[in-house]
Amino acid sequence: MKATENNNLSKIEFLEEQIEEITNSGFFTEREIDRLSHPLLLELYKLKNQAIATGHQIRKHKINLFGWLKVKIKF
Repeated sequence: MKATENNNLSKIEFLEEQIEEITNSGFFTEREIDRLSHPLLLELYKLKNQAIATGHQIRKHKINLFGWLKVKIKF
């Protein structure tokens, strides 16, 4: 595996852990979860698709990430 691929996998794992922590913490309201996890989801979407996604492209999709989090990204 290339160094870039390893680095991206590490970033994806880190982002998934951060989103799971925010979502499952019990300390945040749904609105706060959306606000805190949105930038992480955006970065995760870019890494997983290896492309720079525009707001328009992302708005059109529901992203089902790792089976436990289904979010419709809103701008």
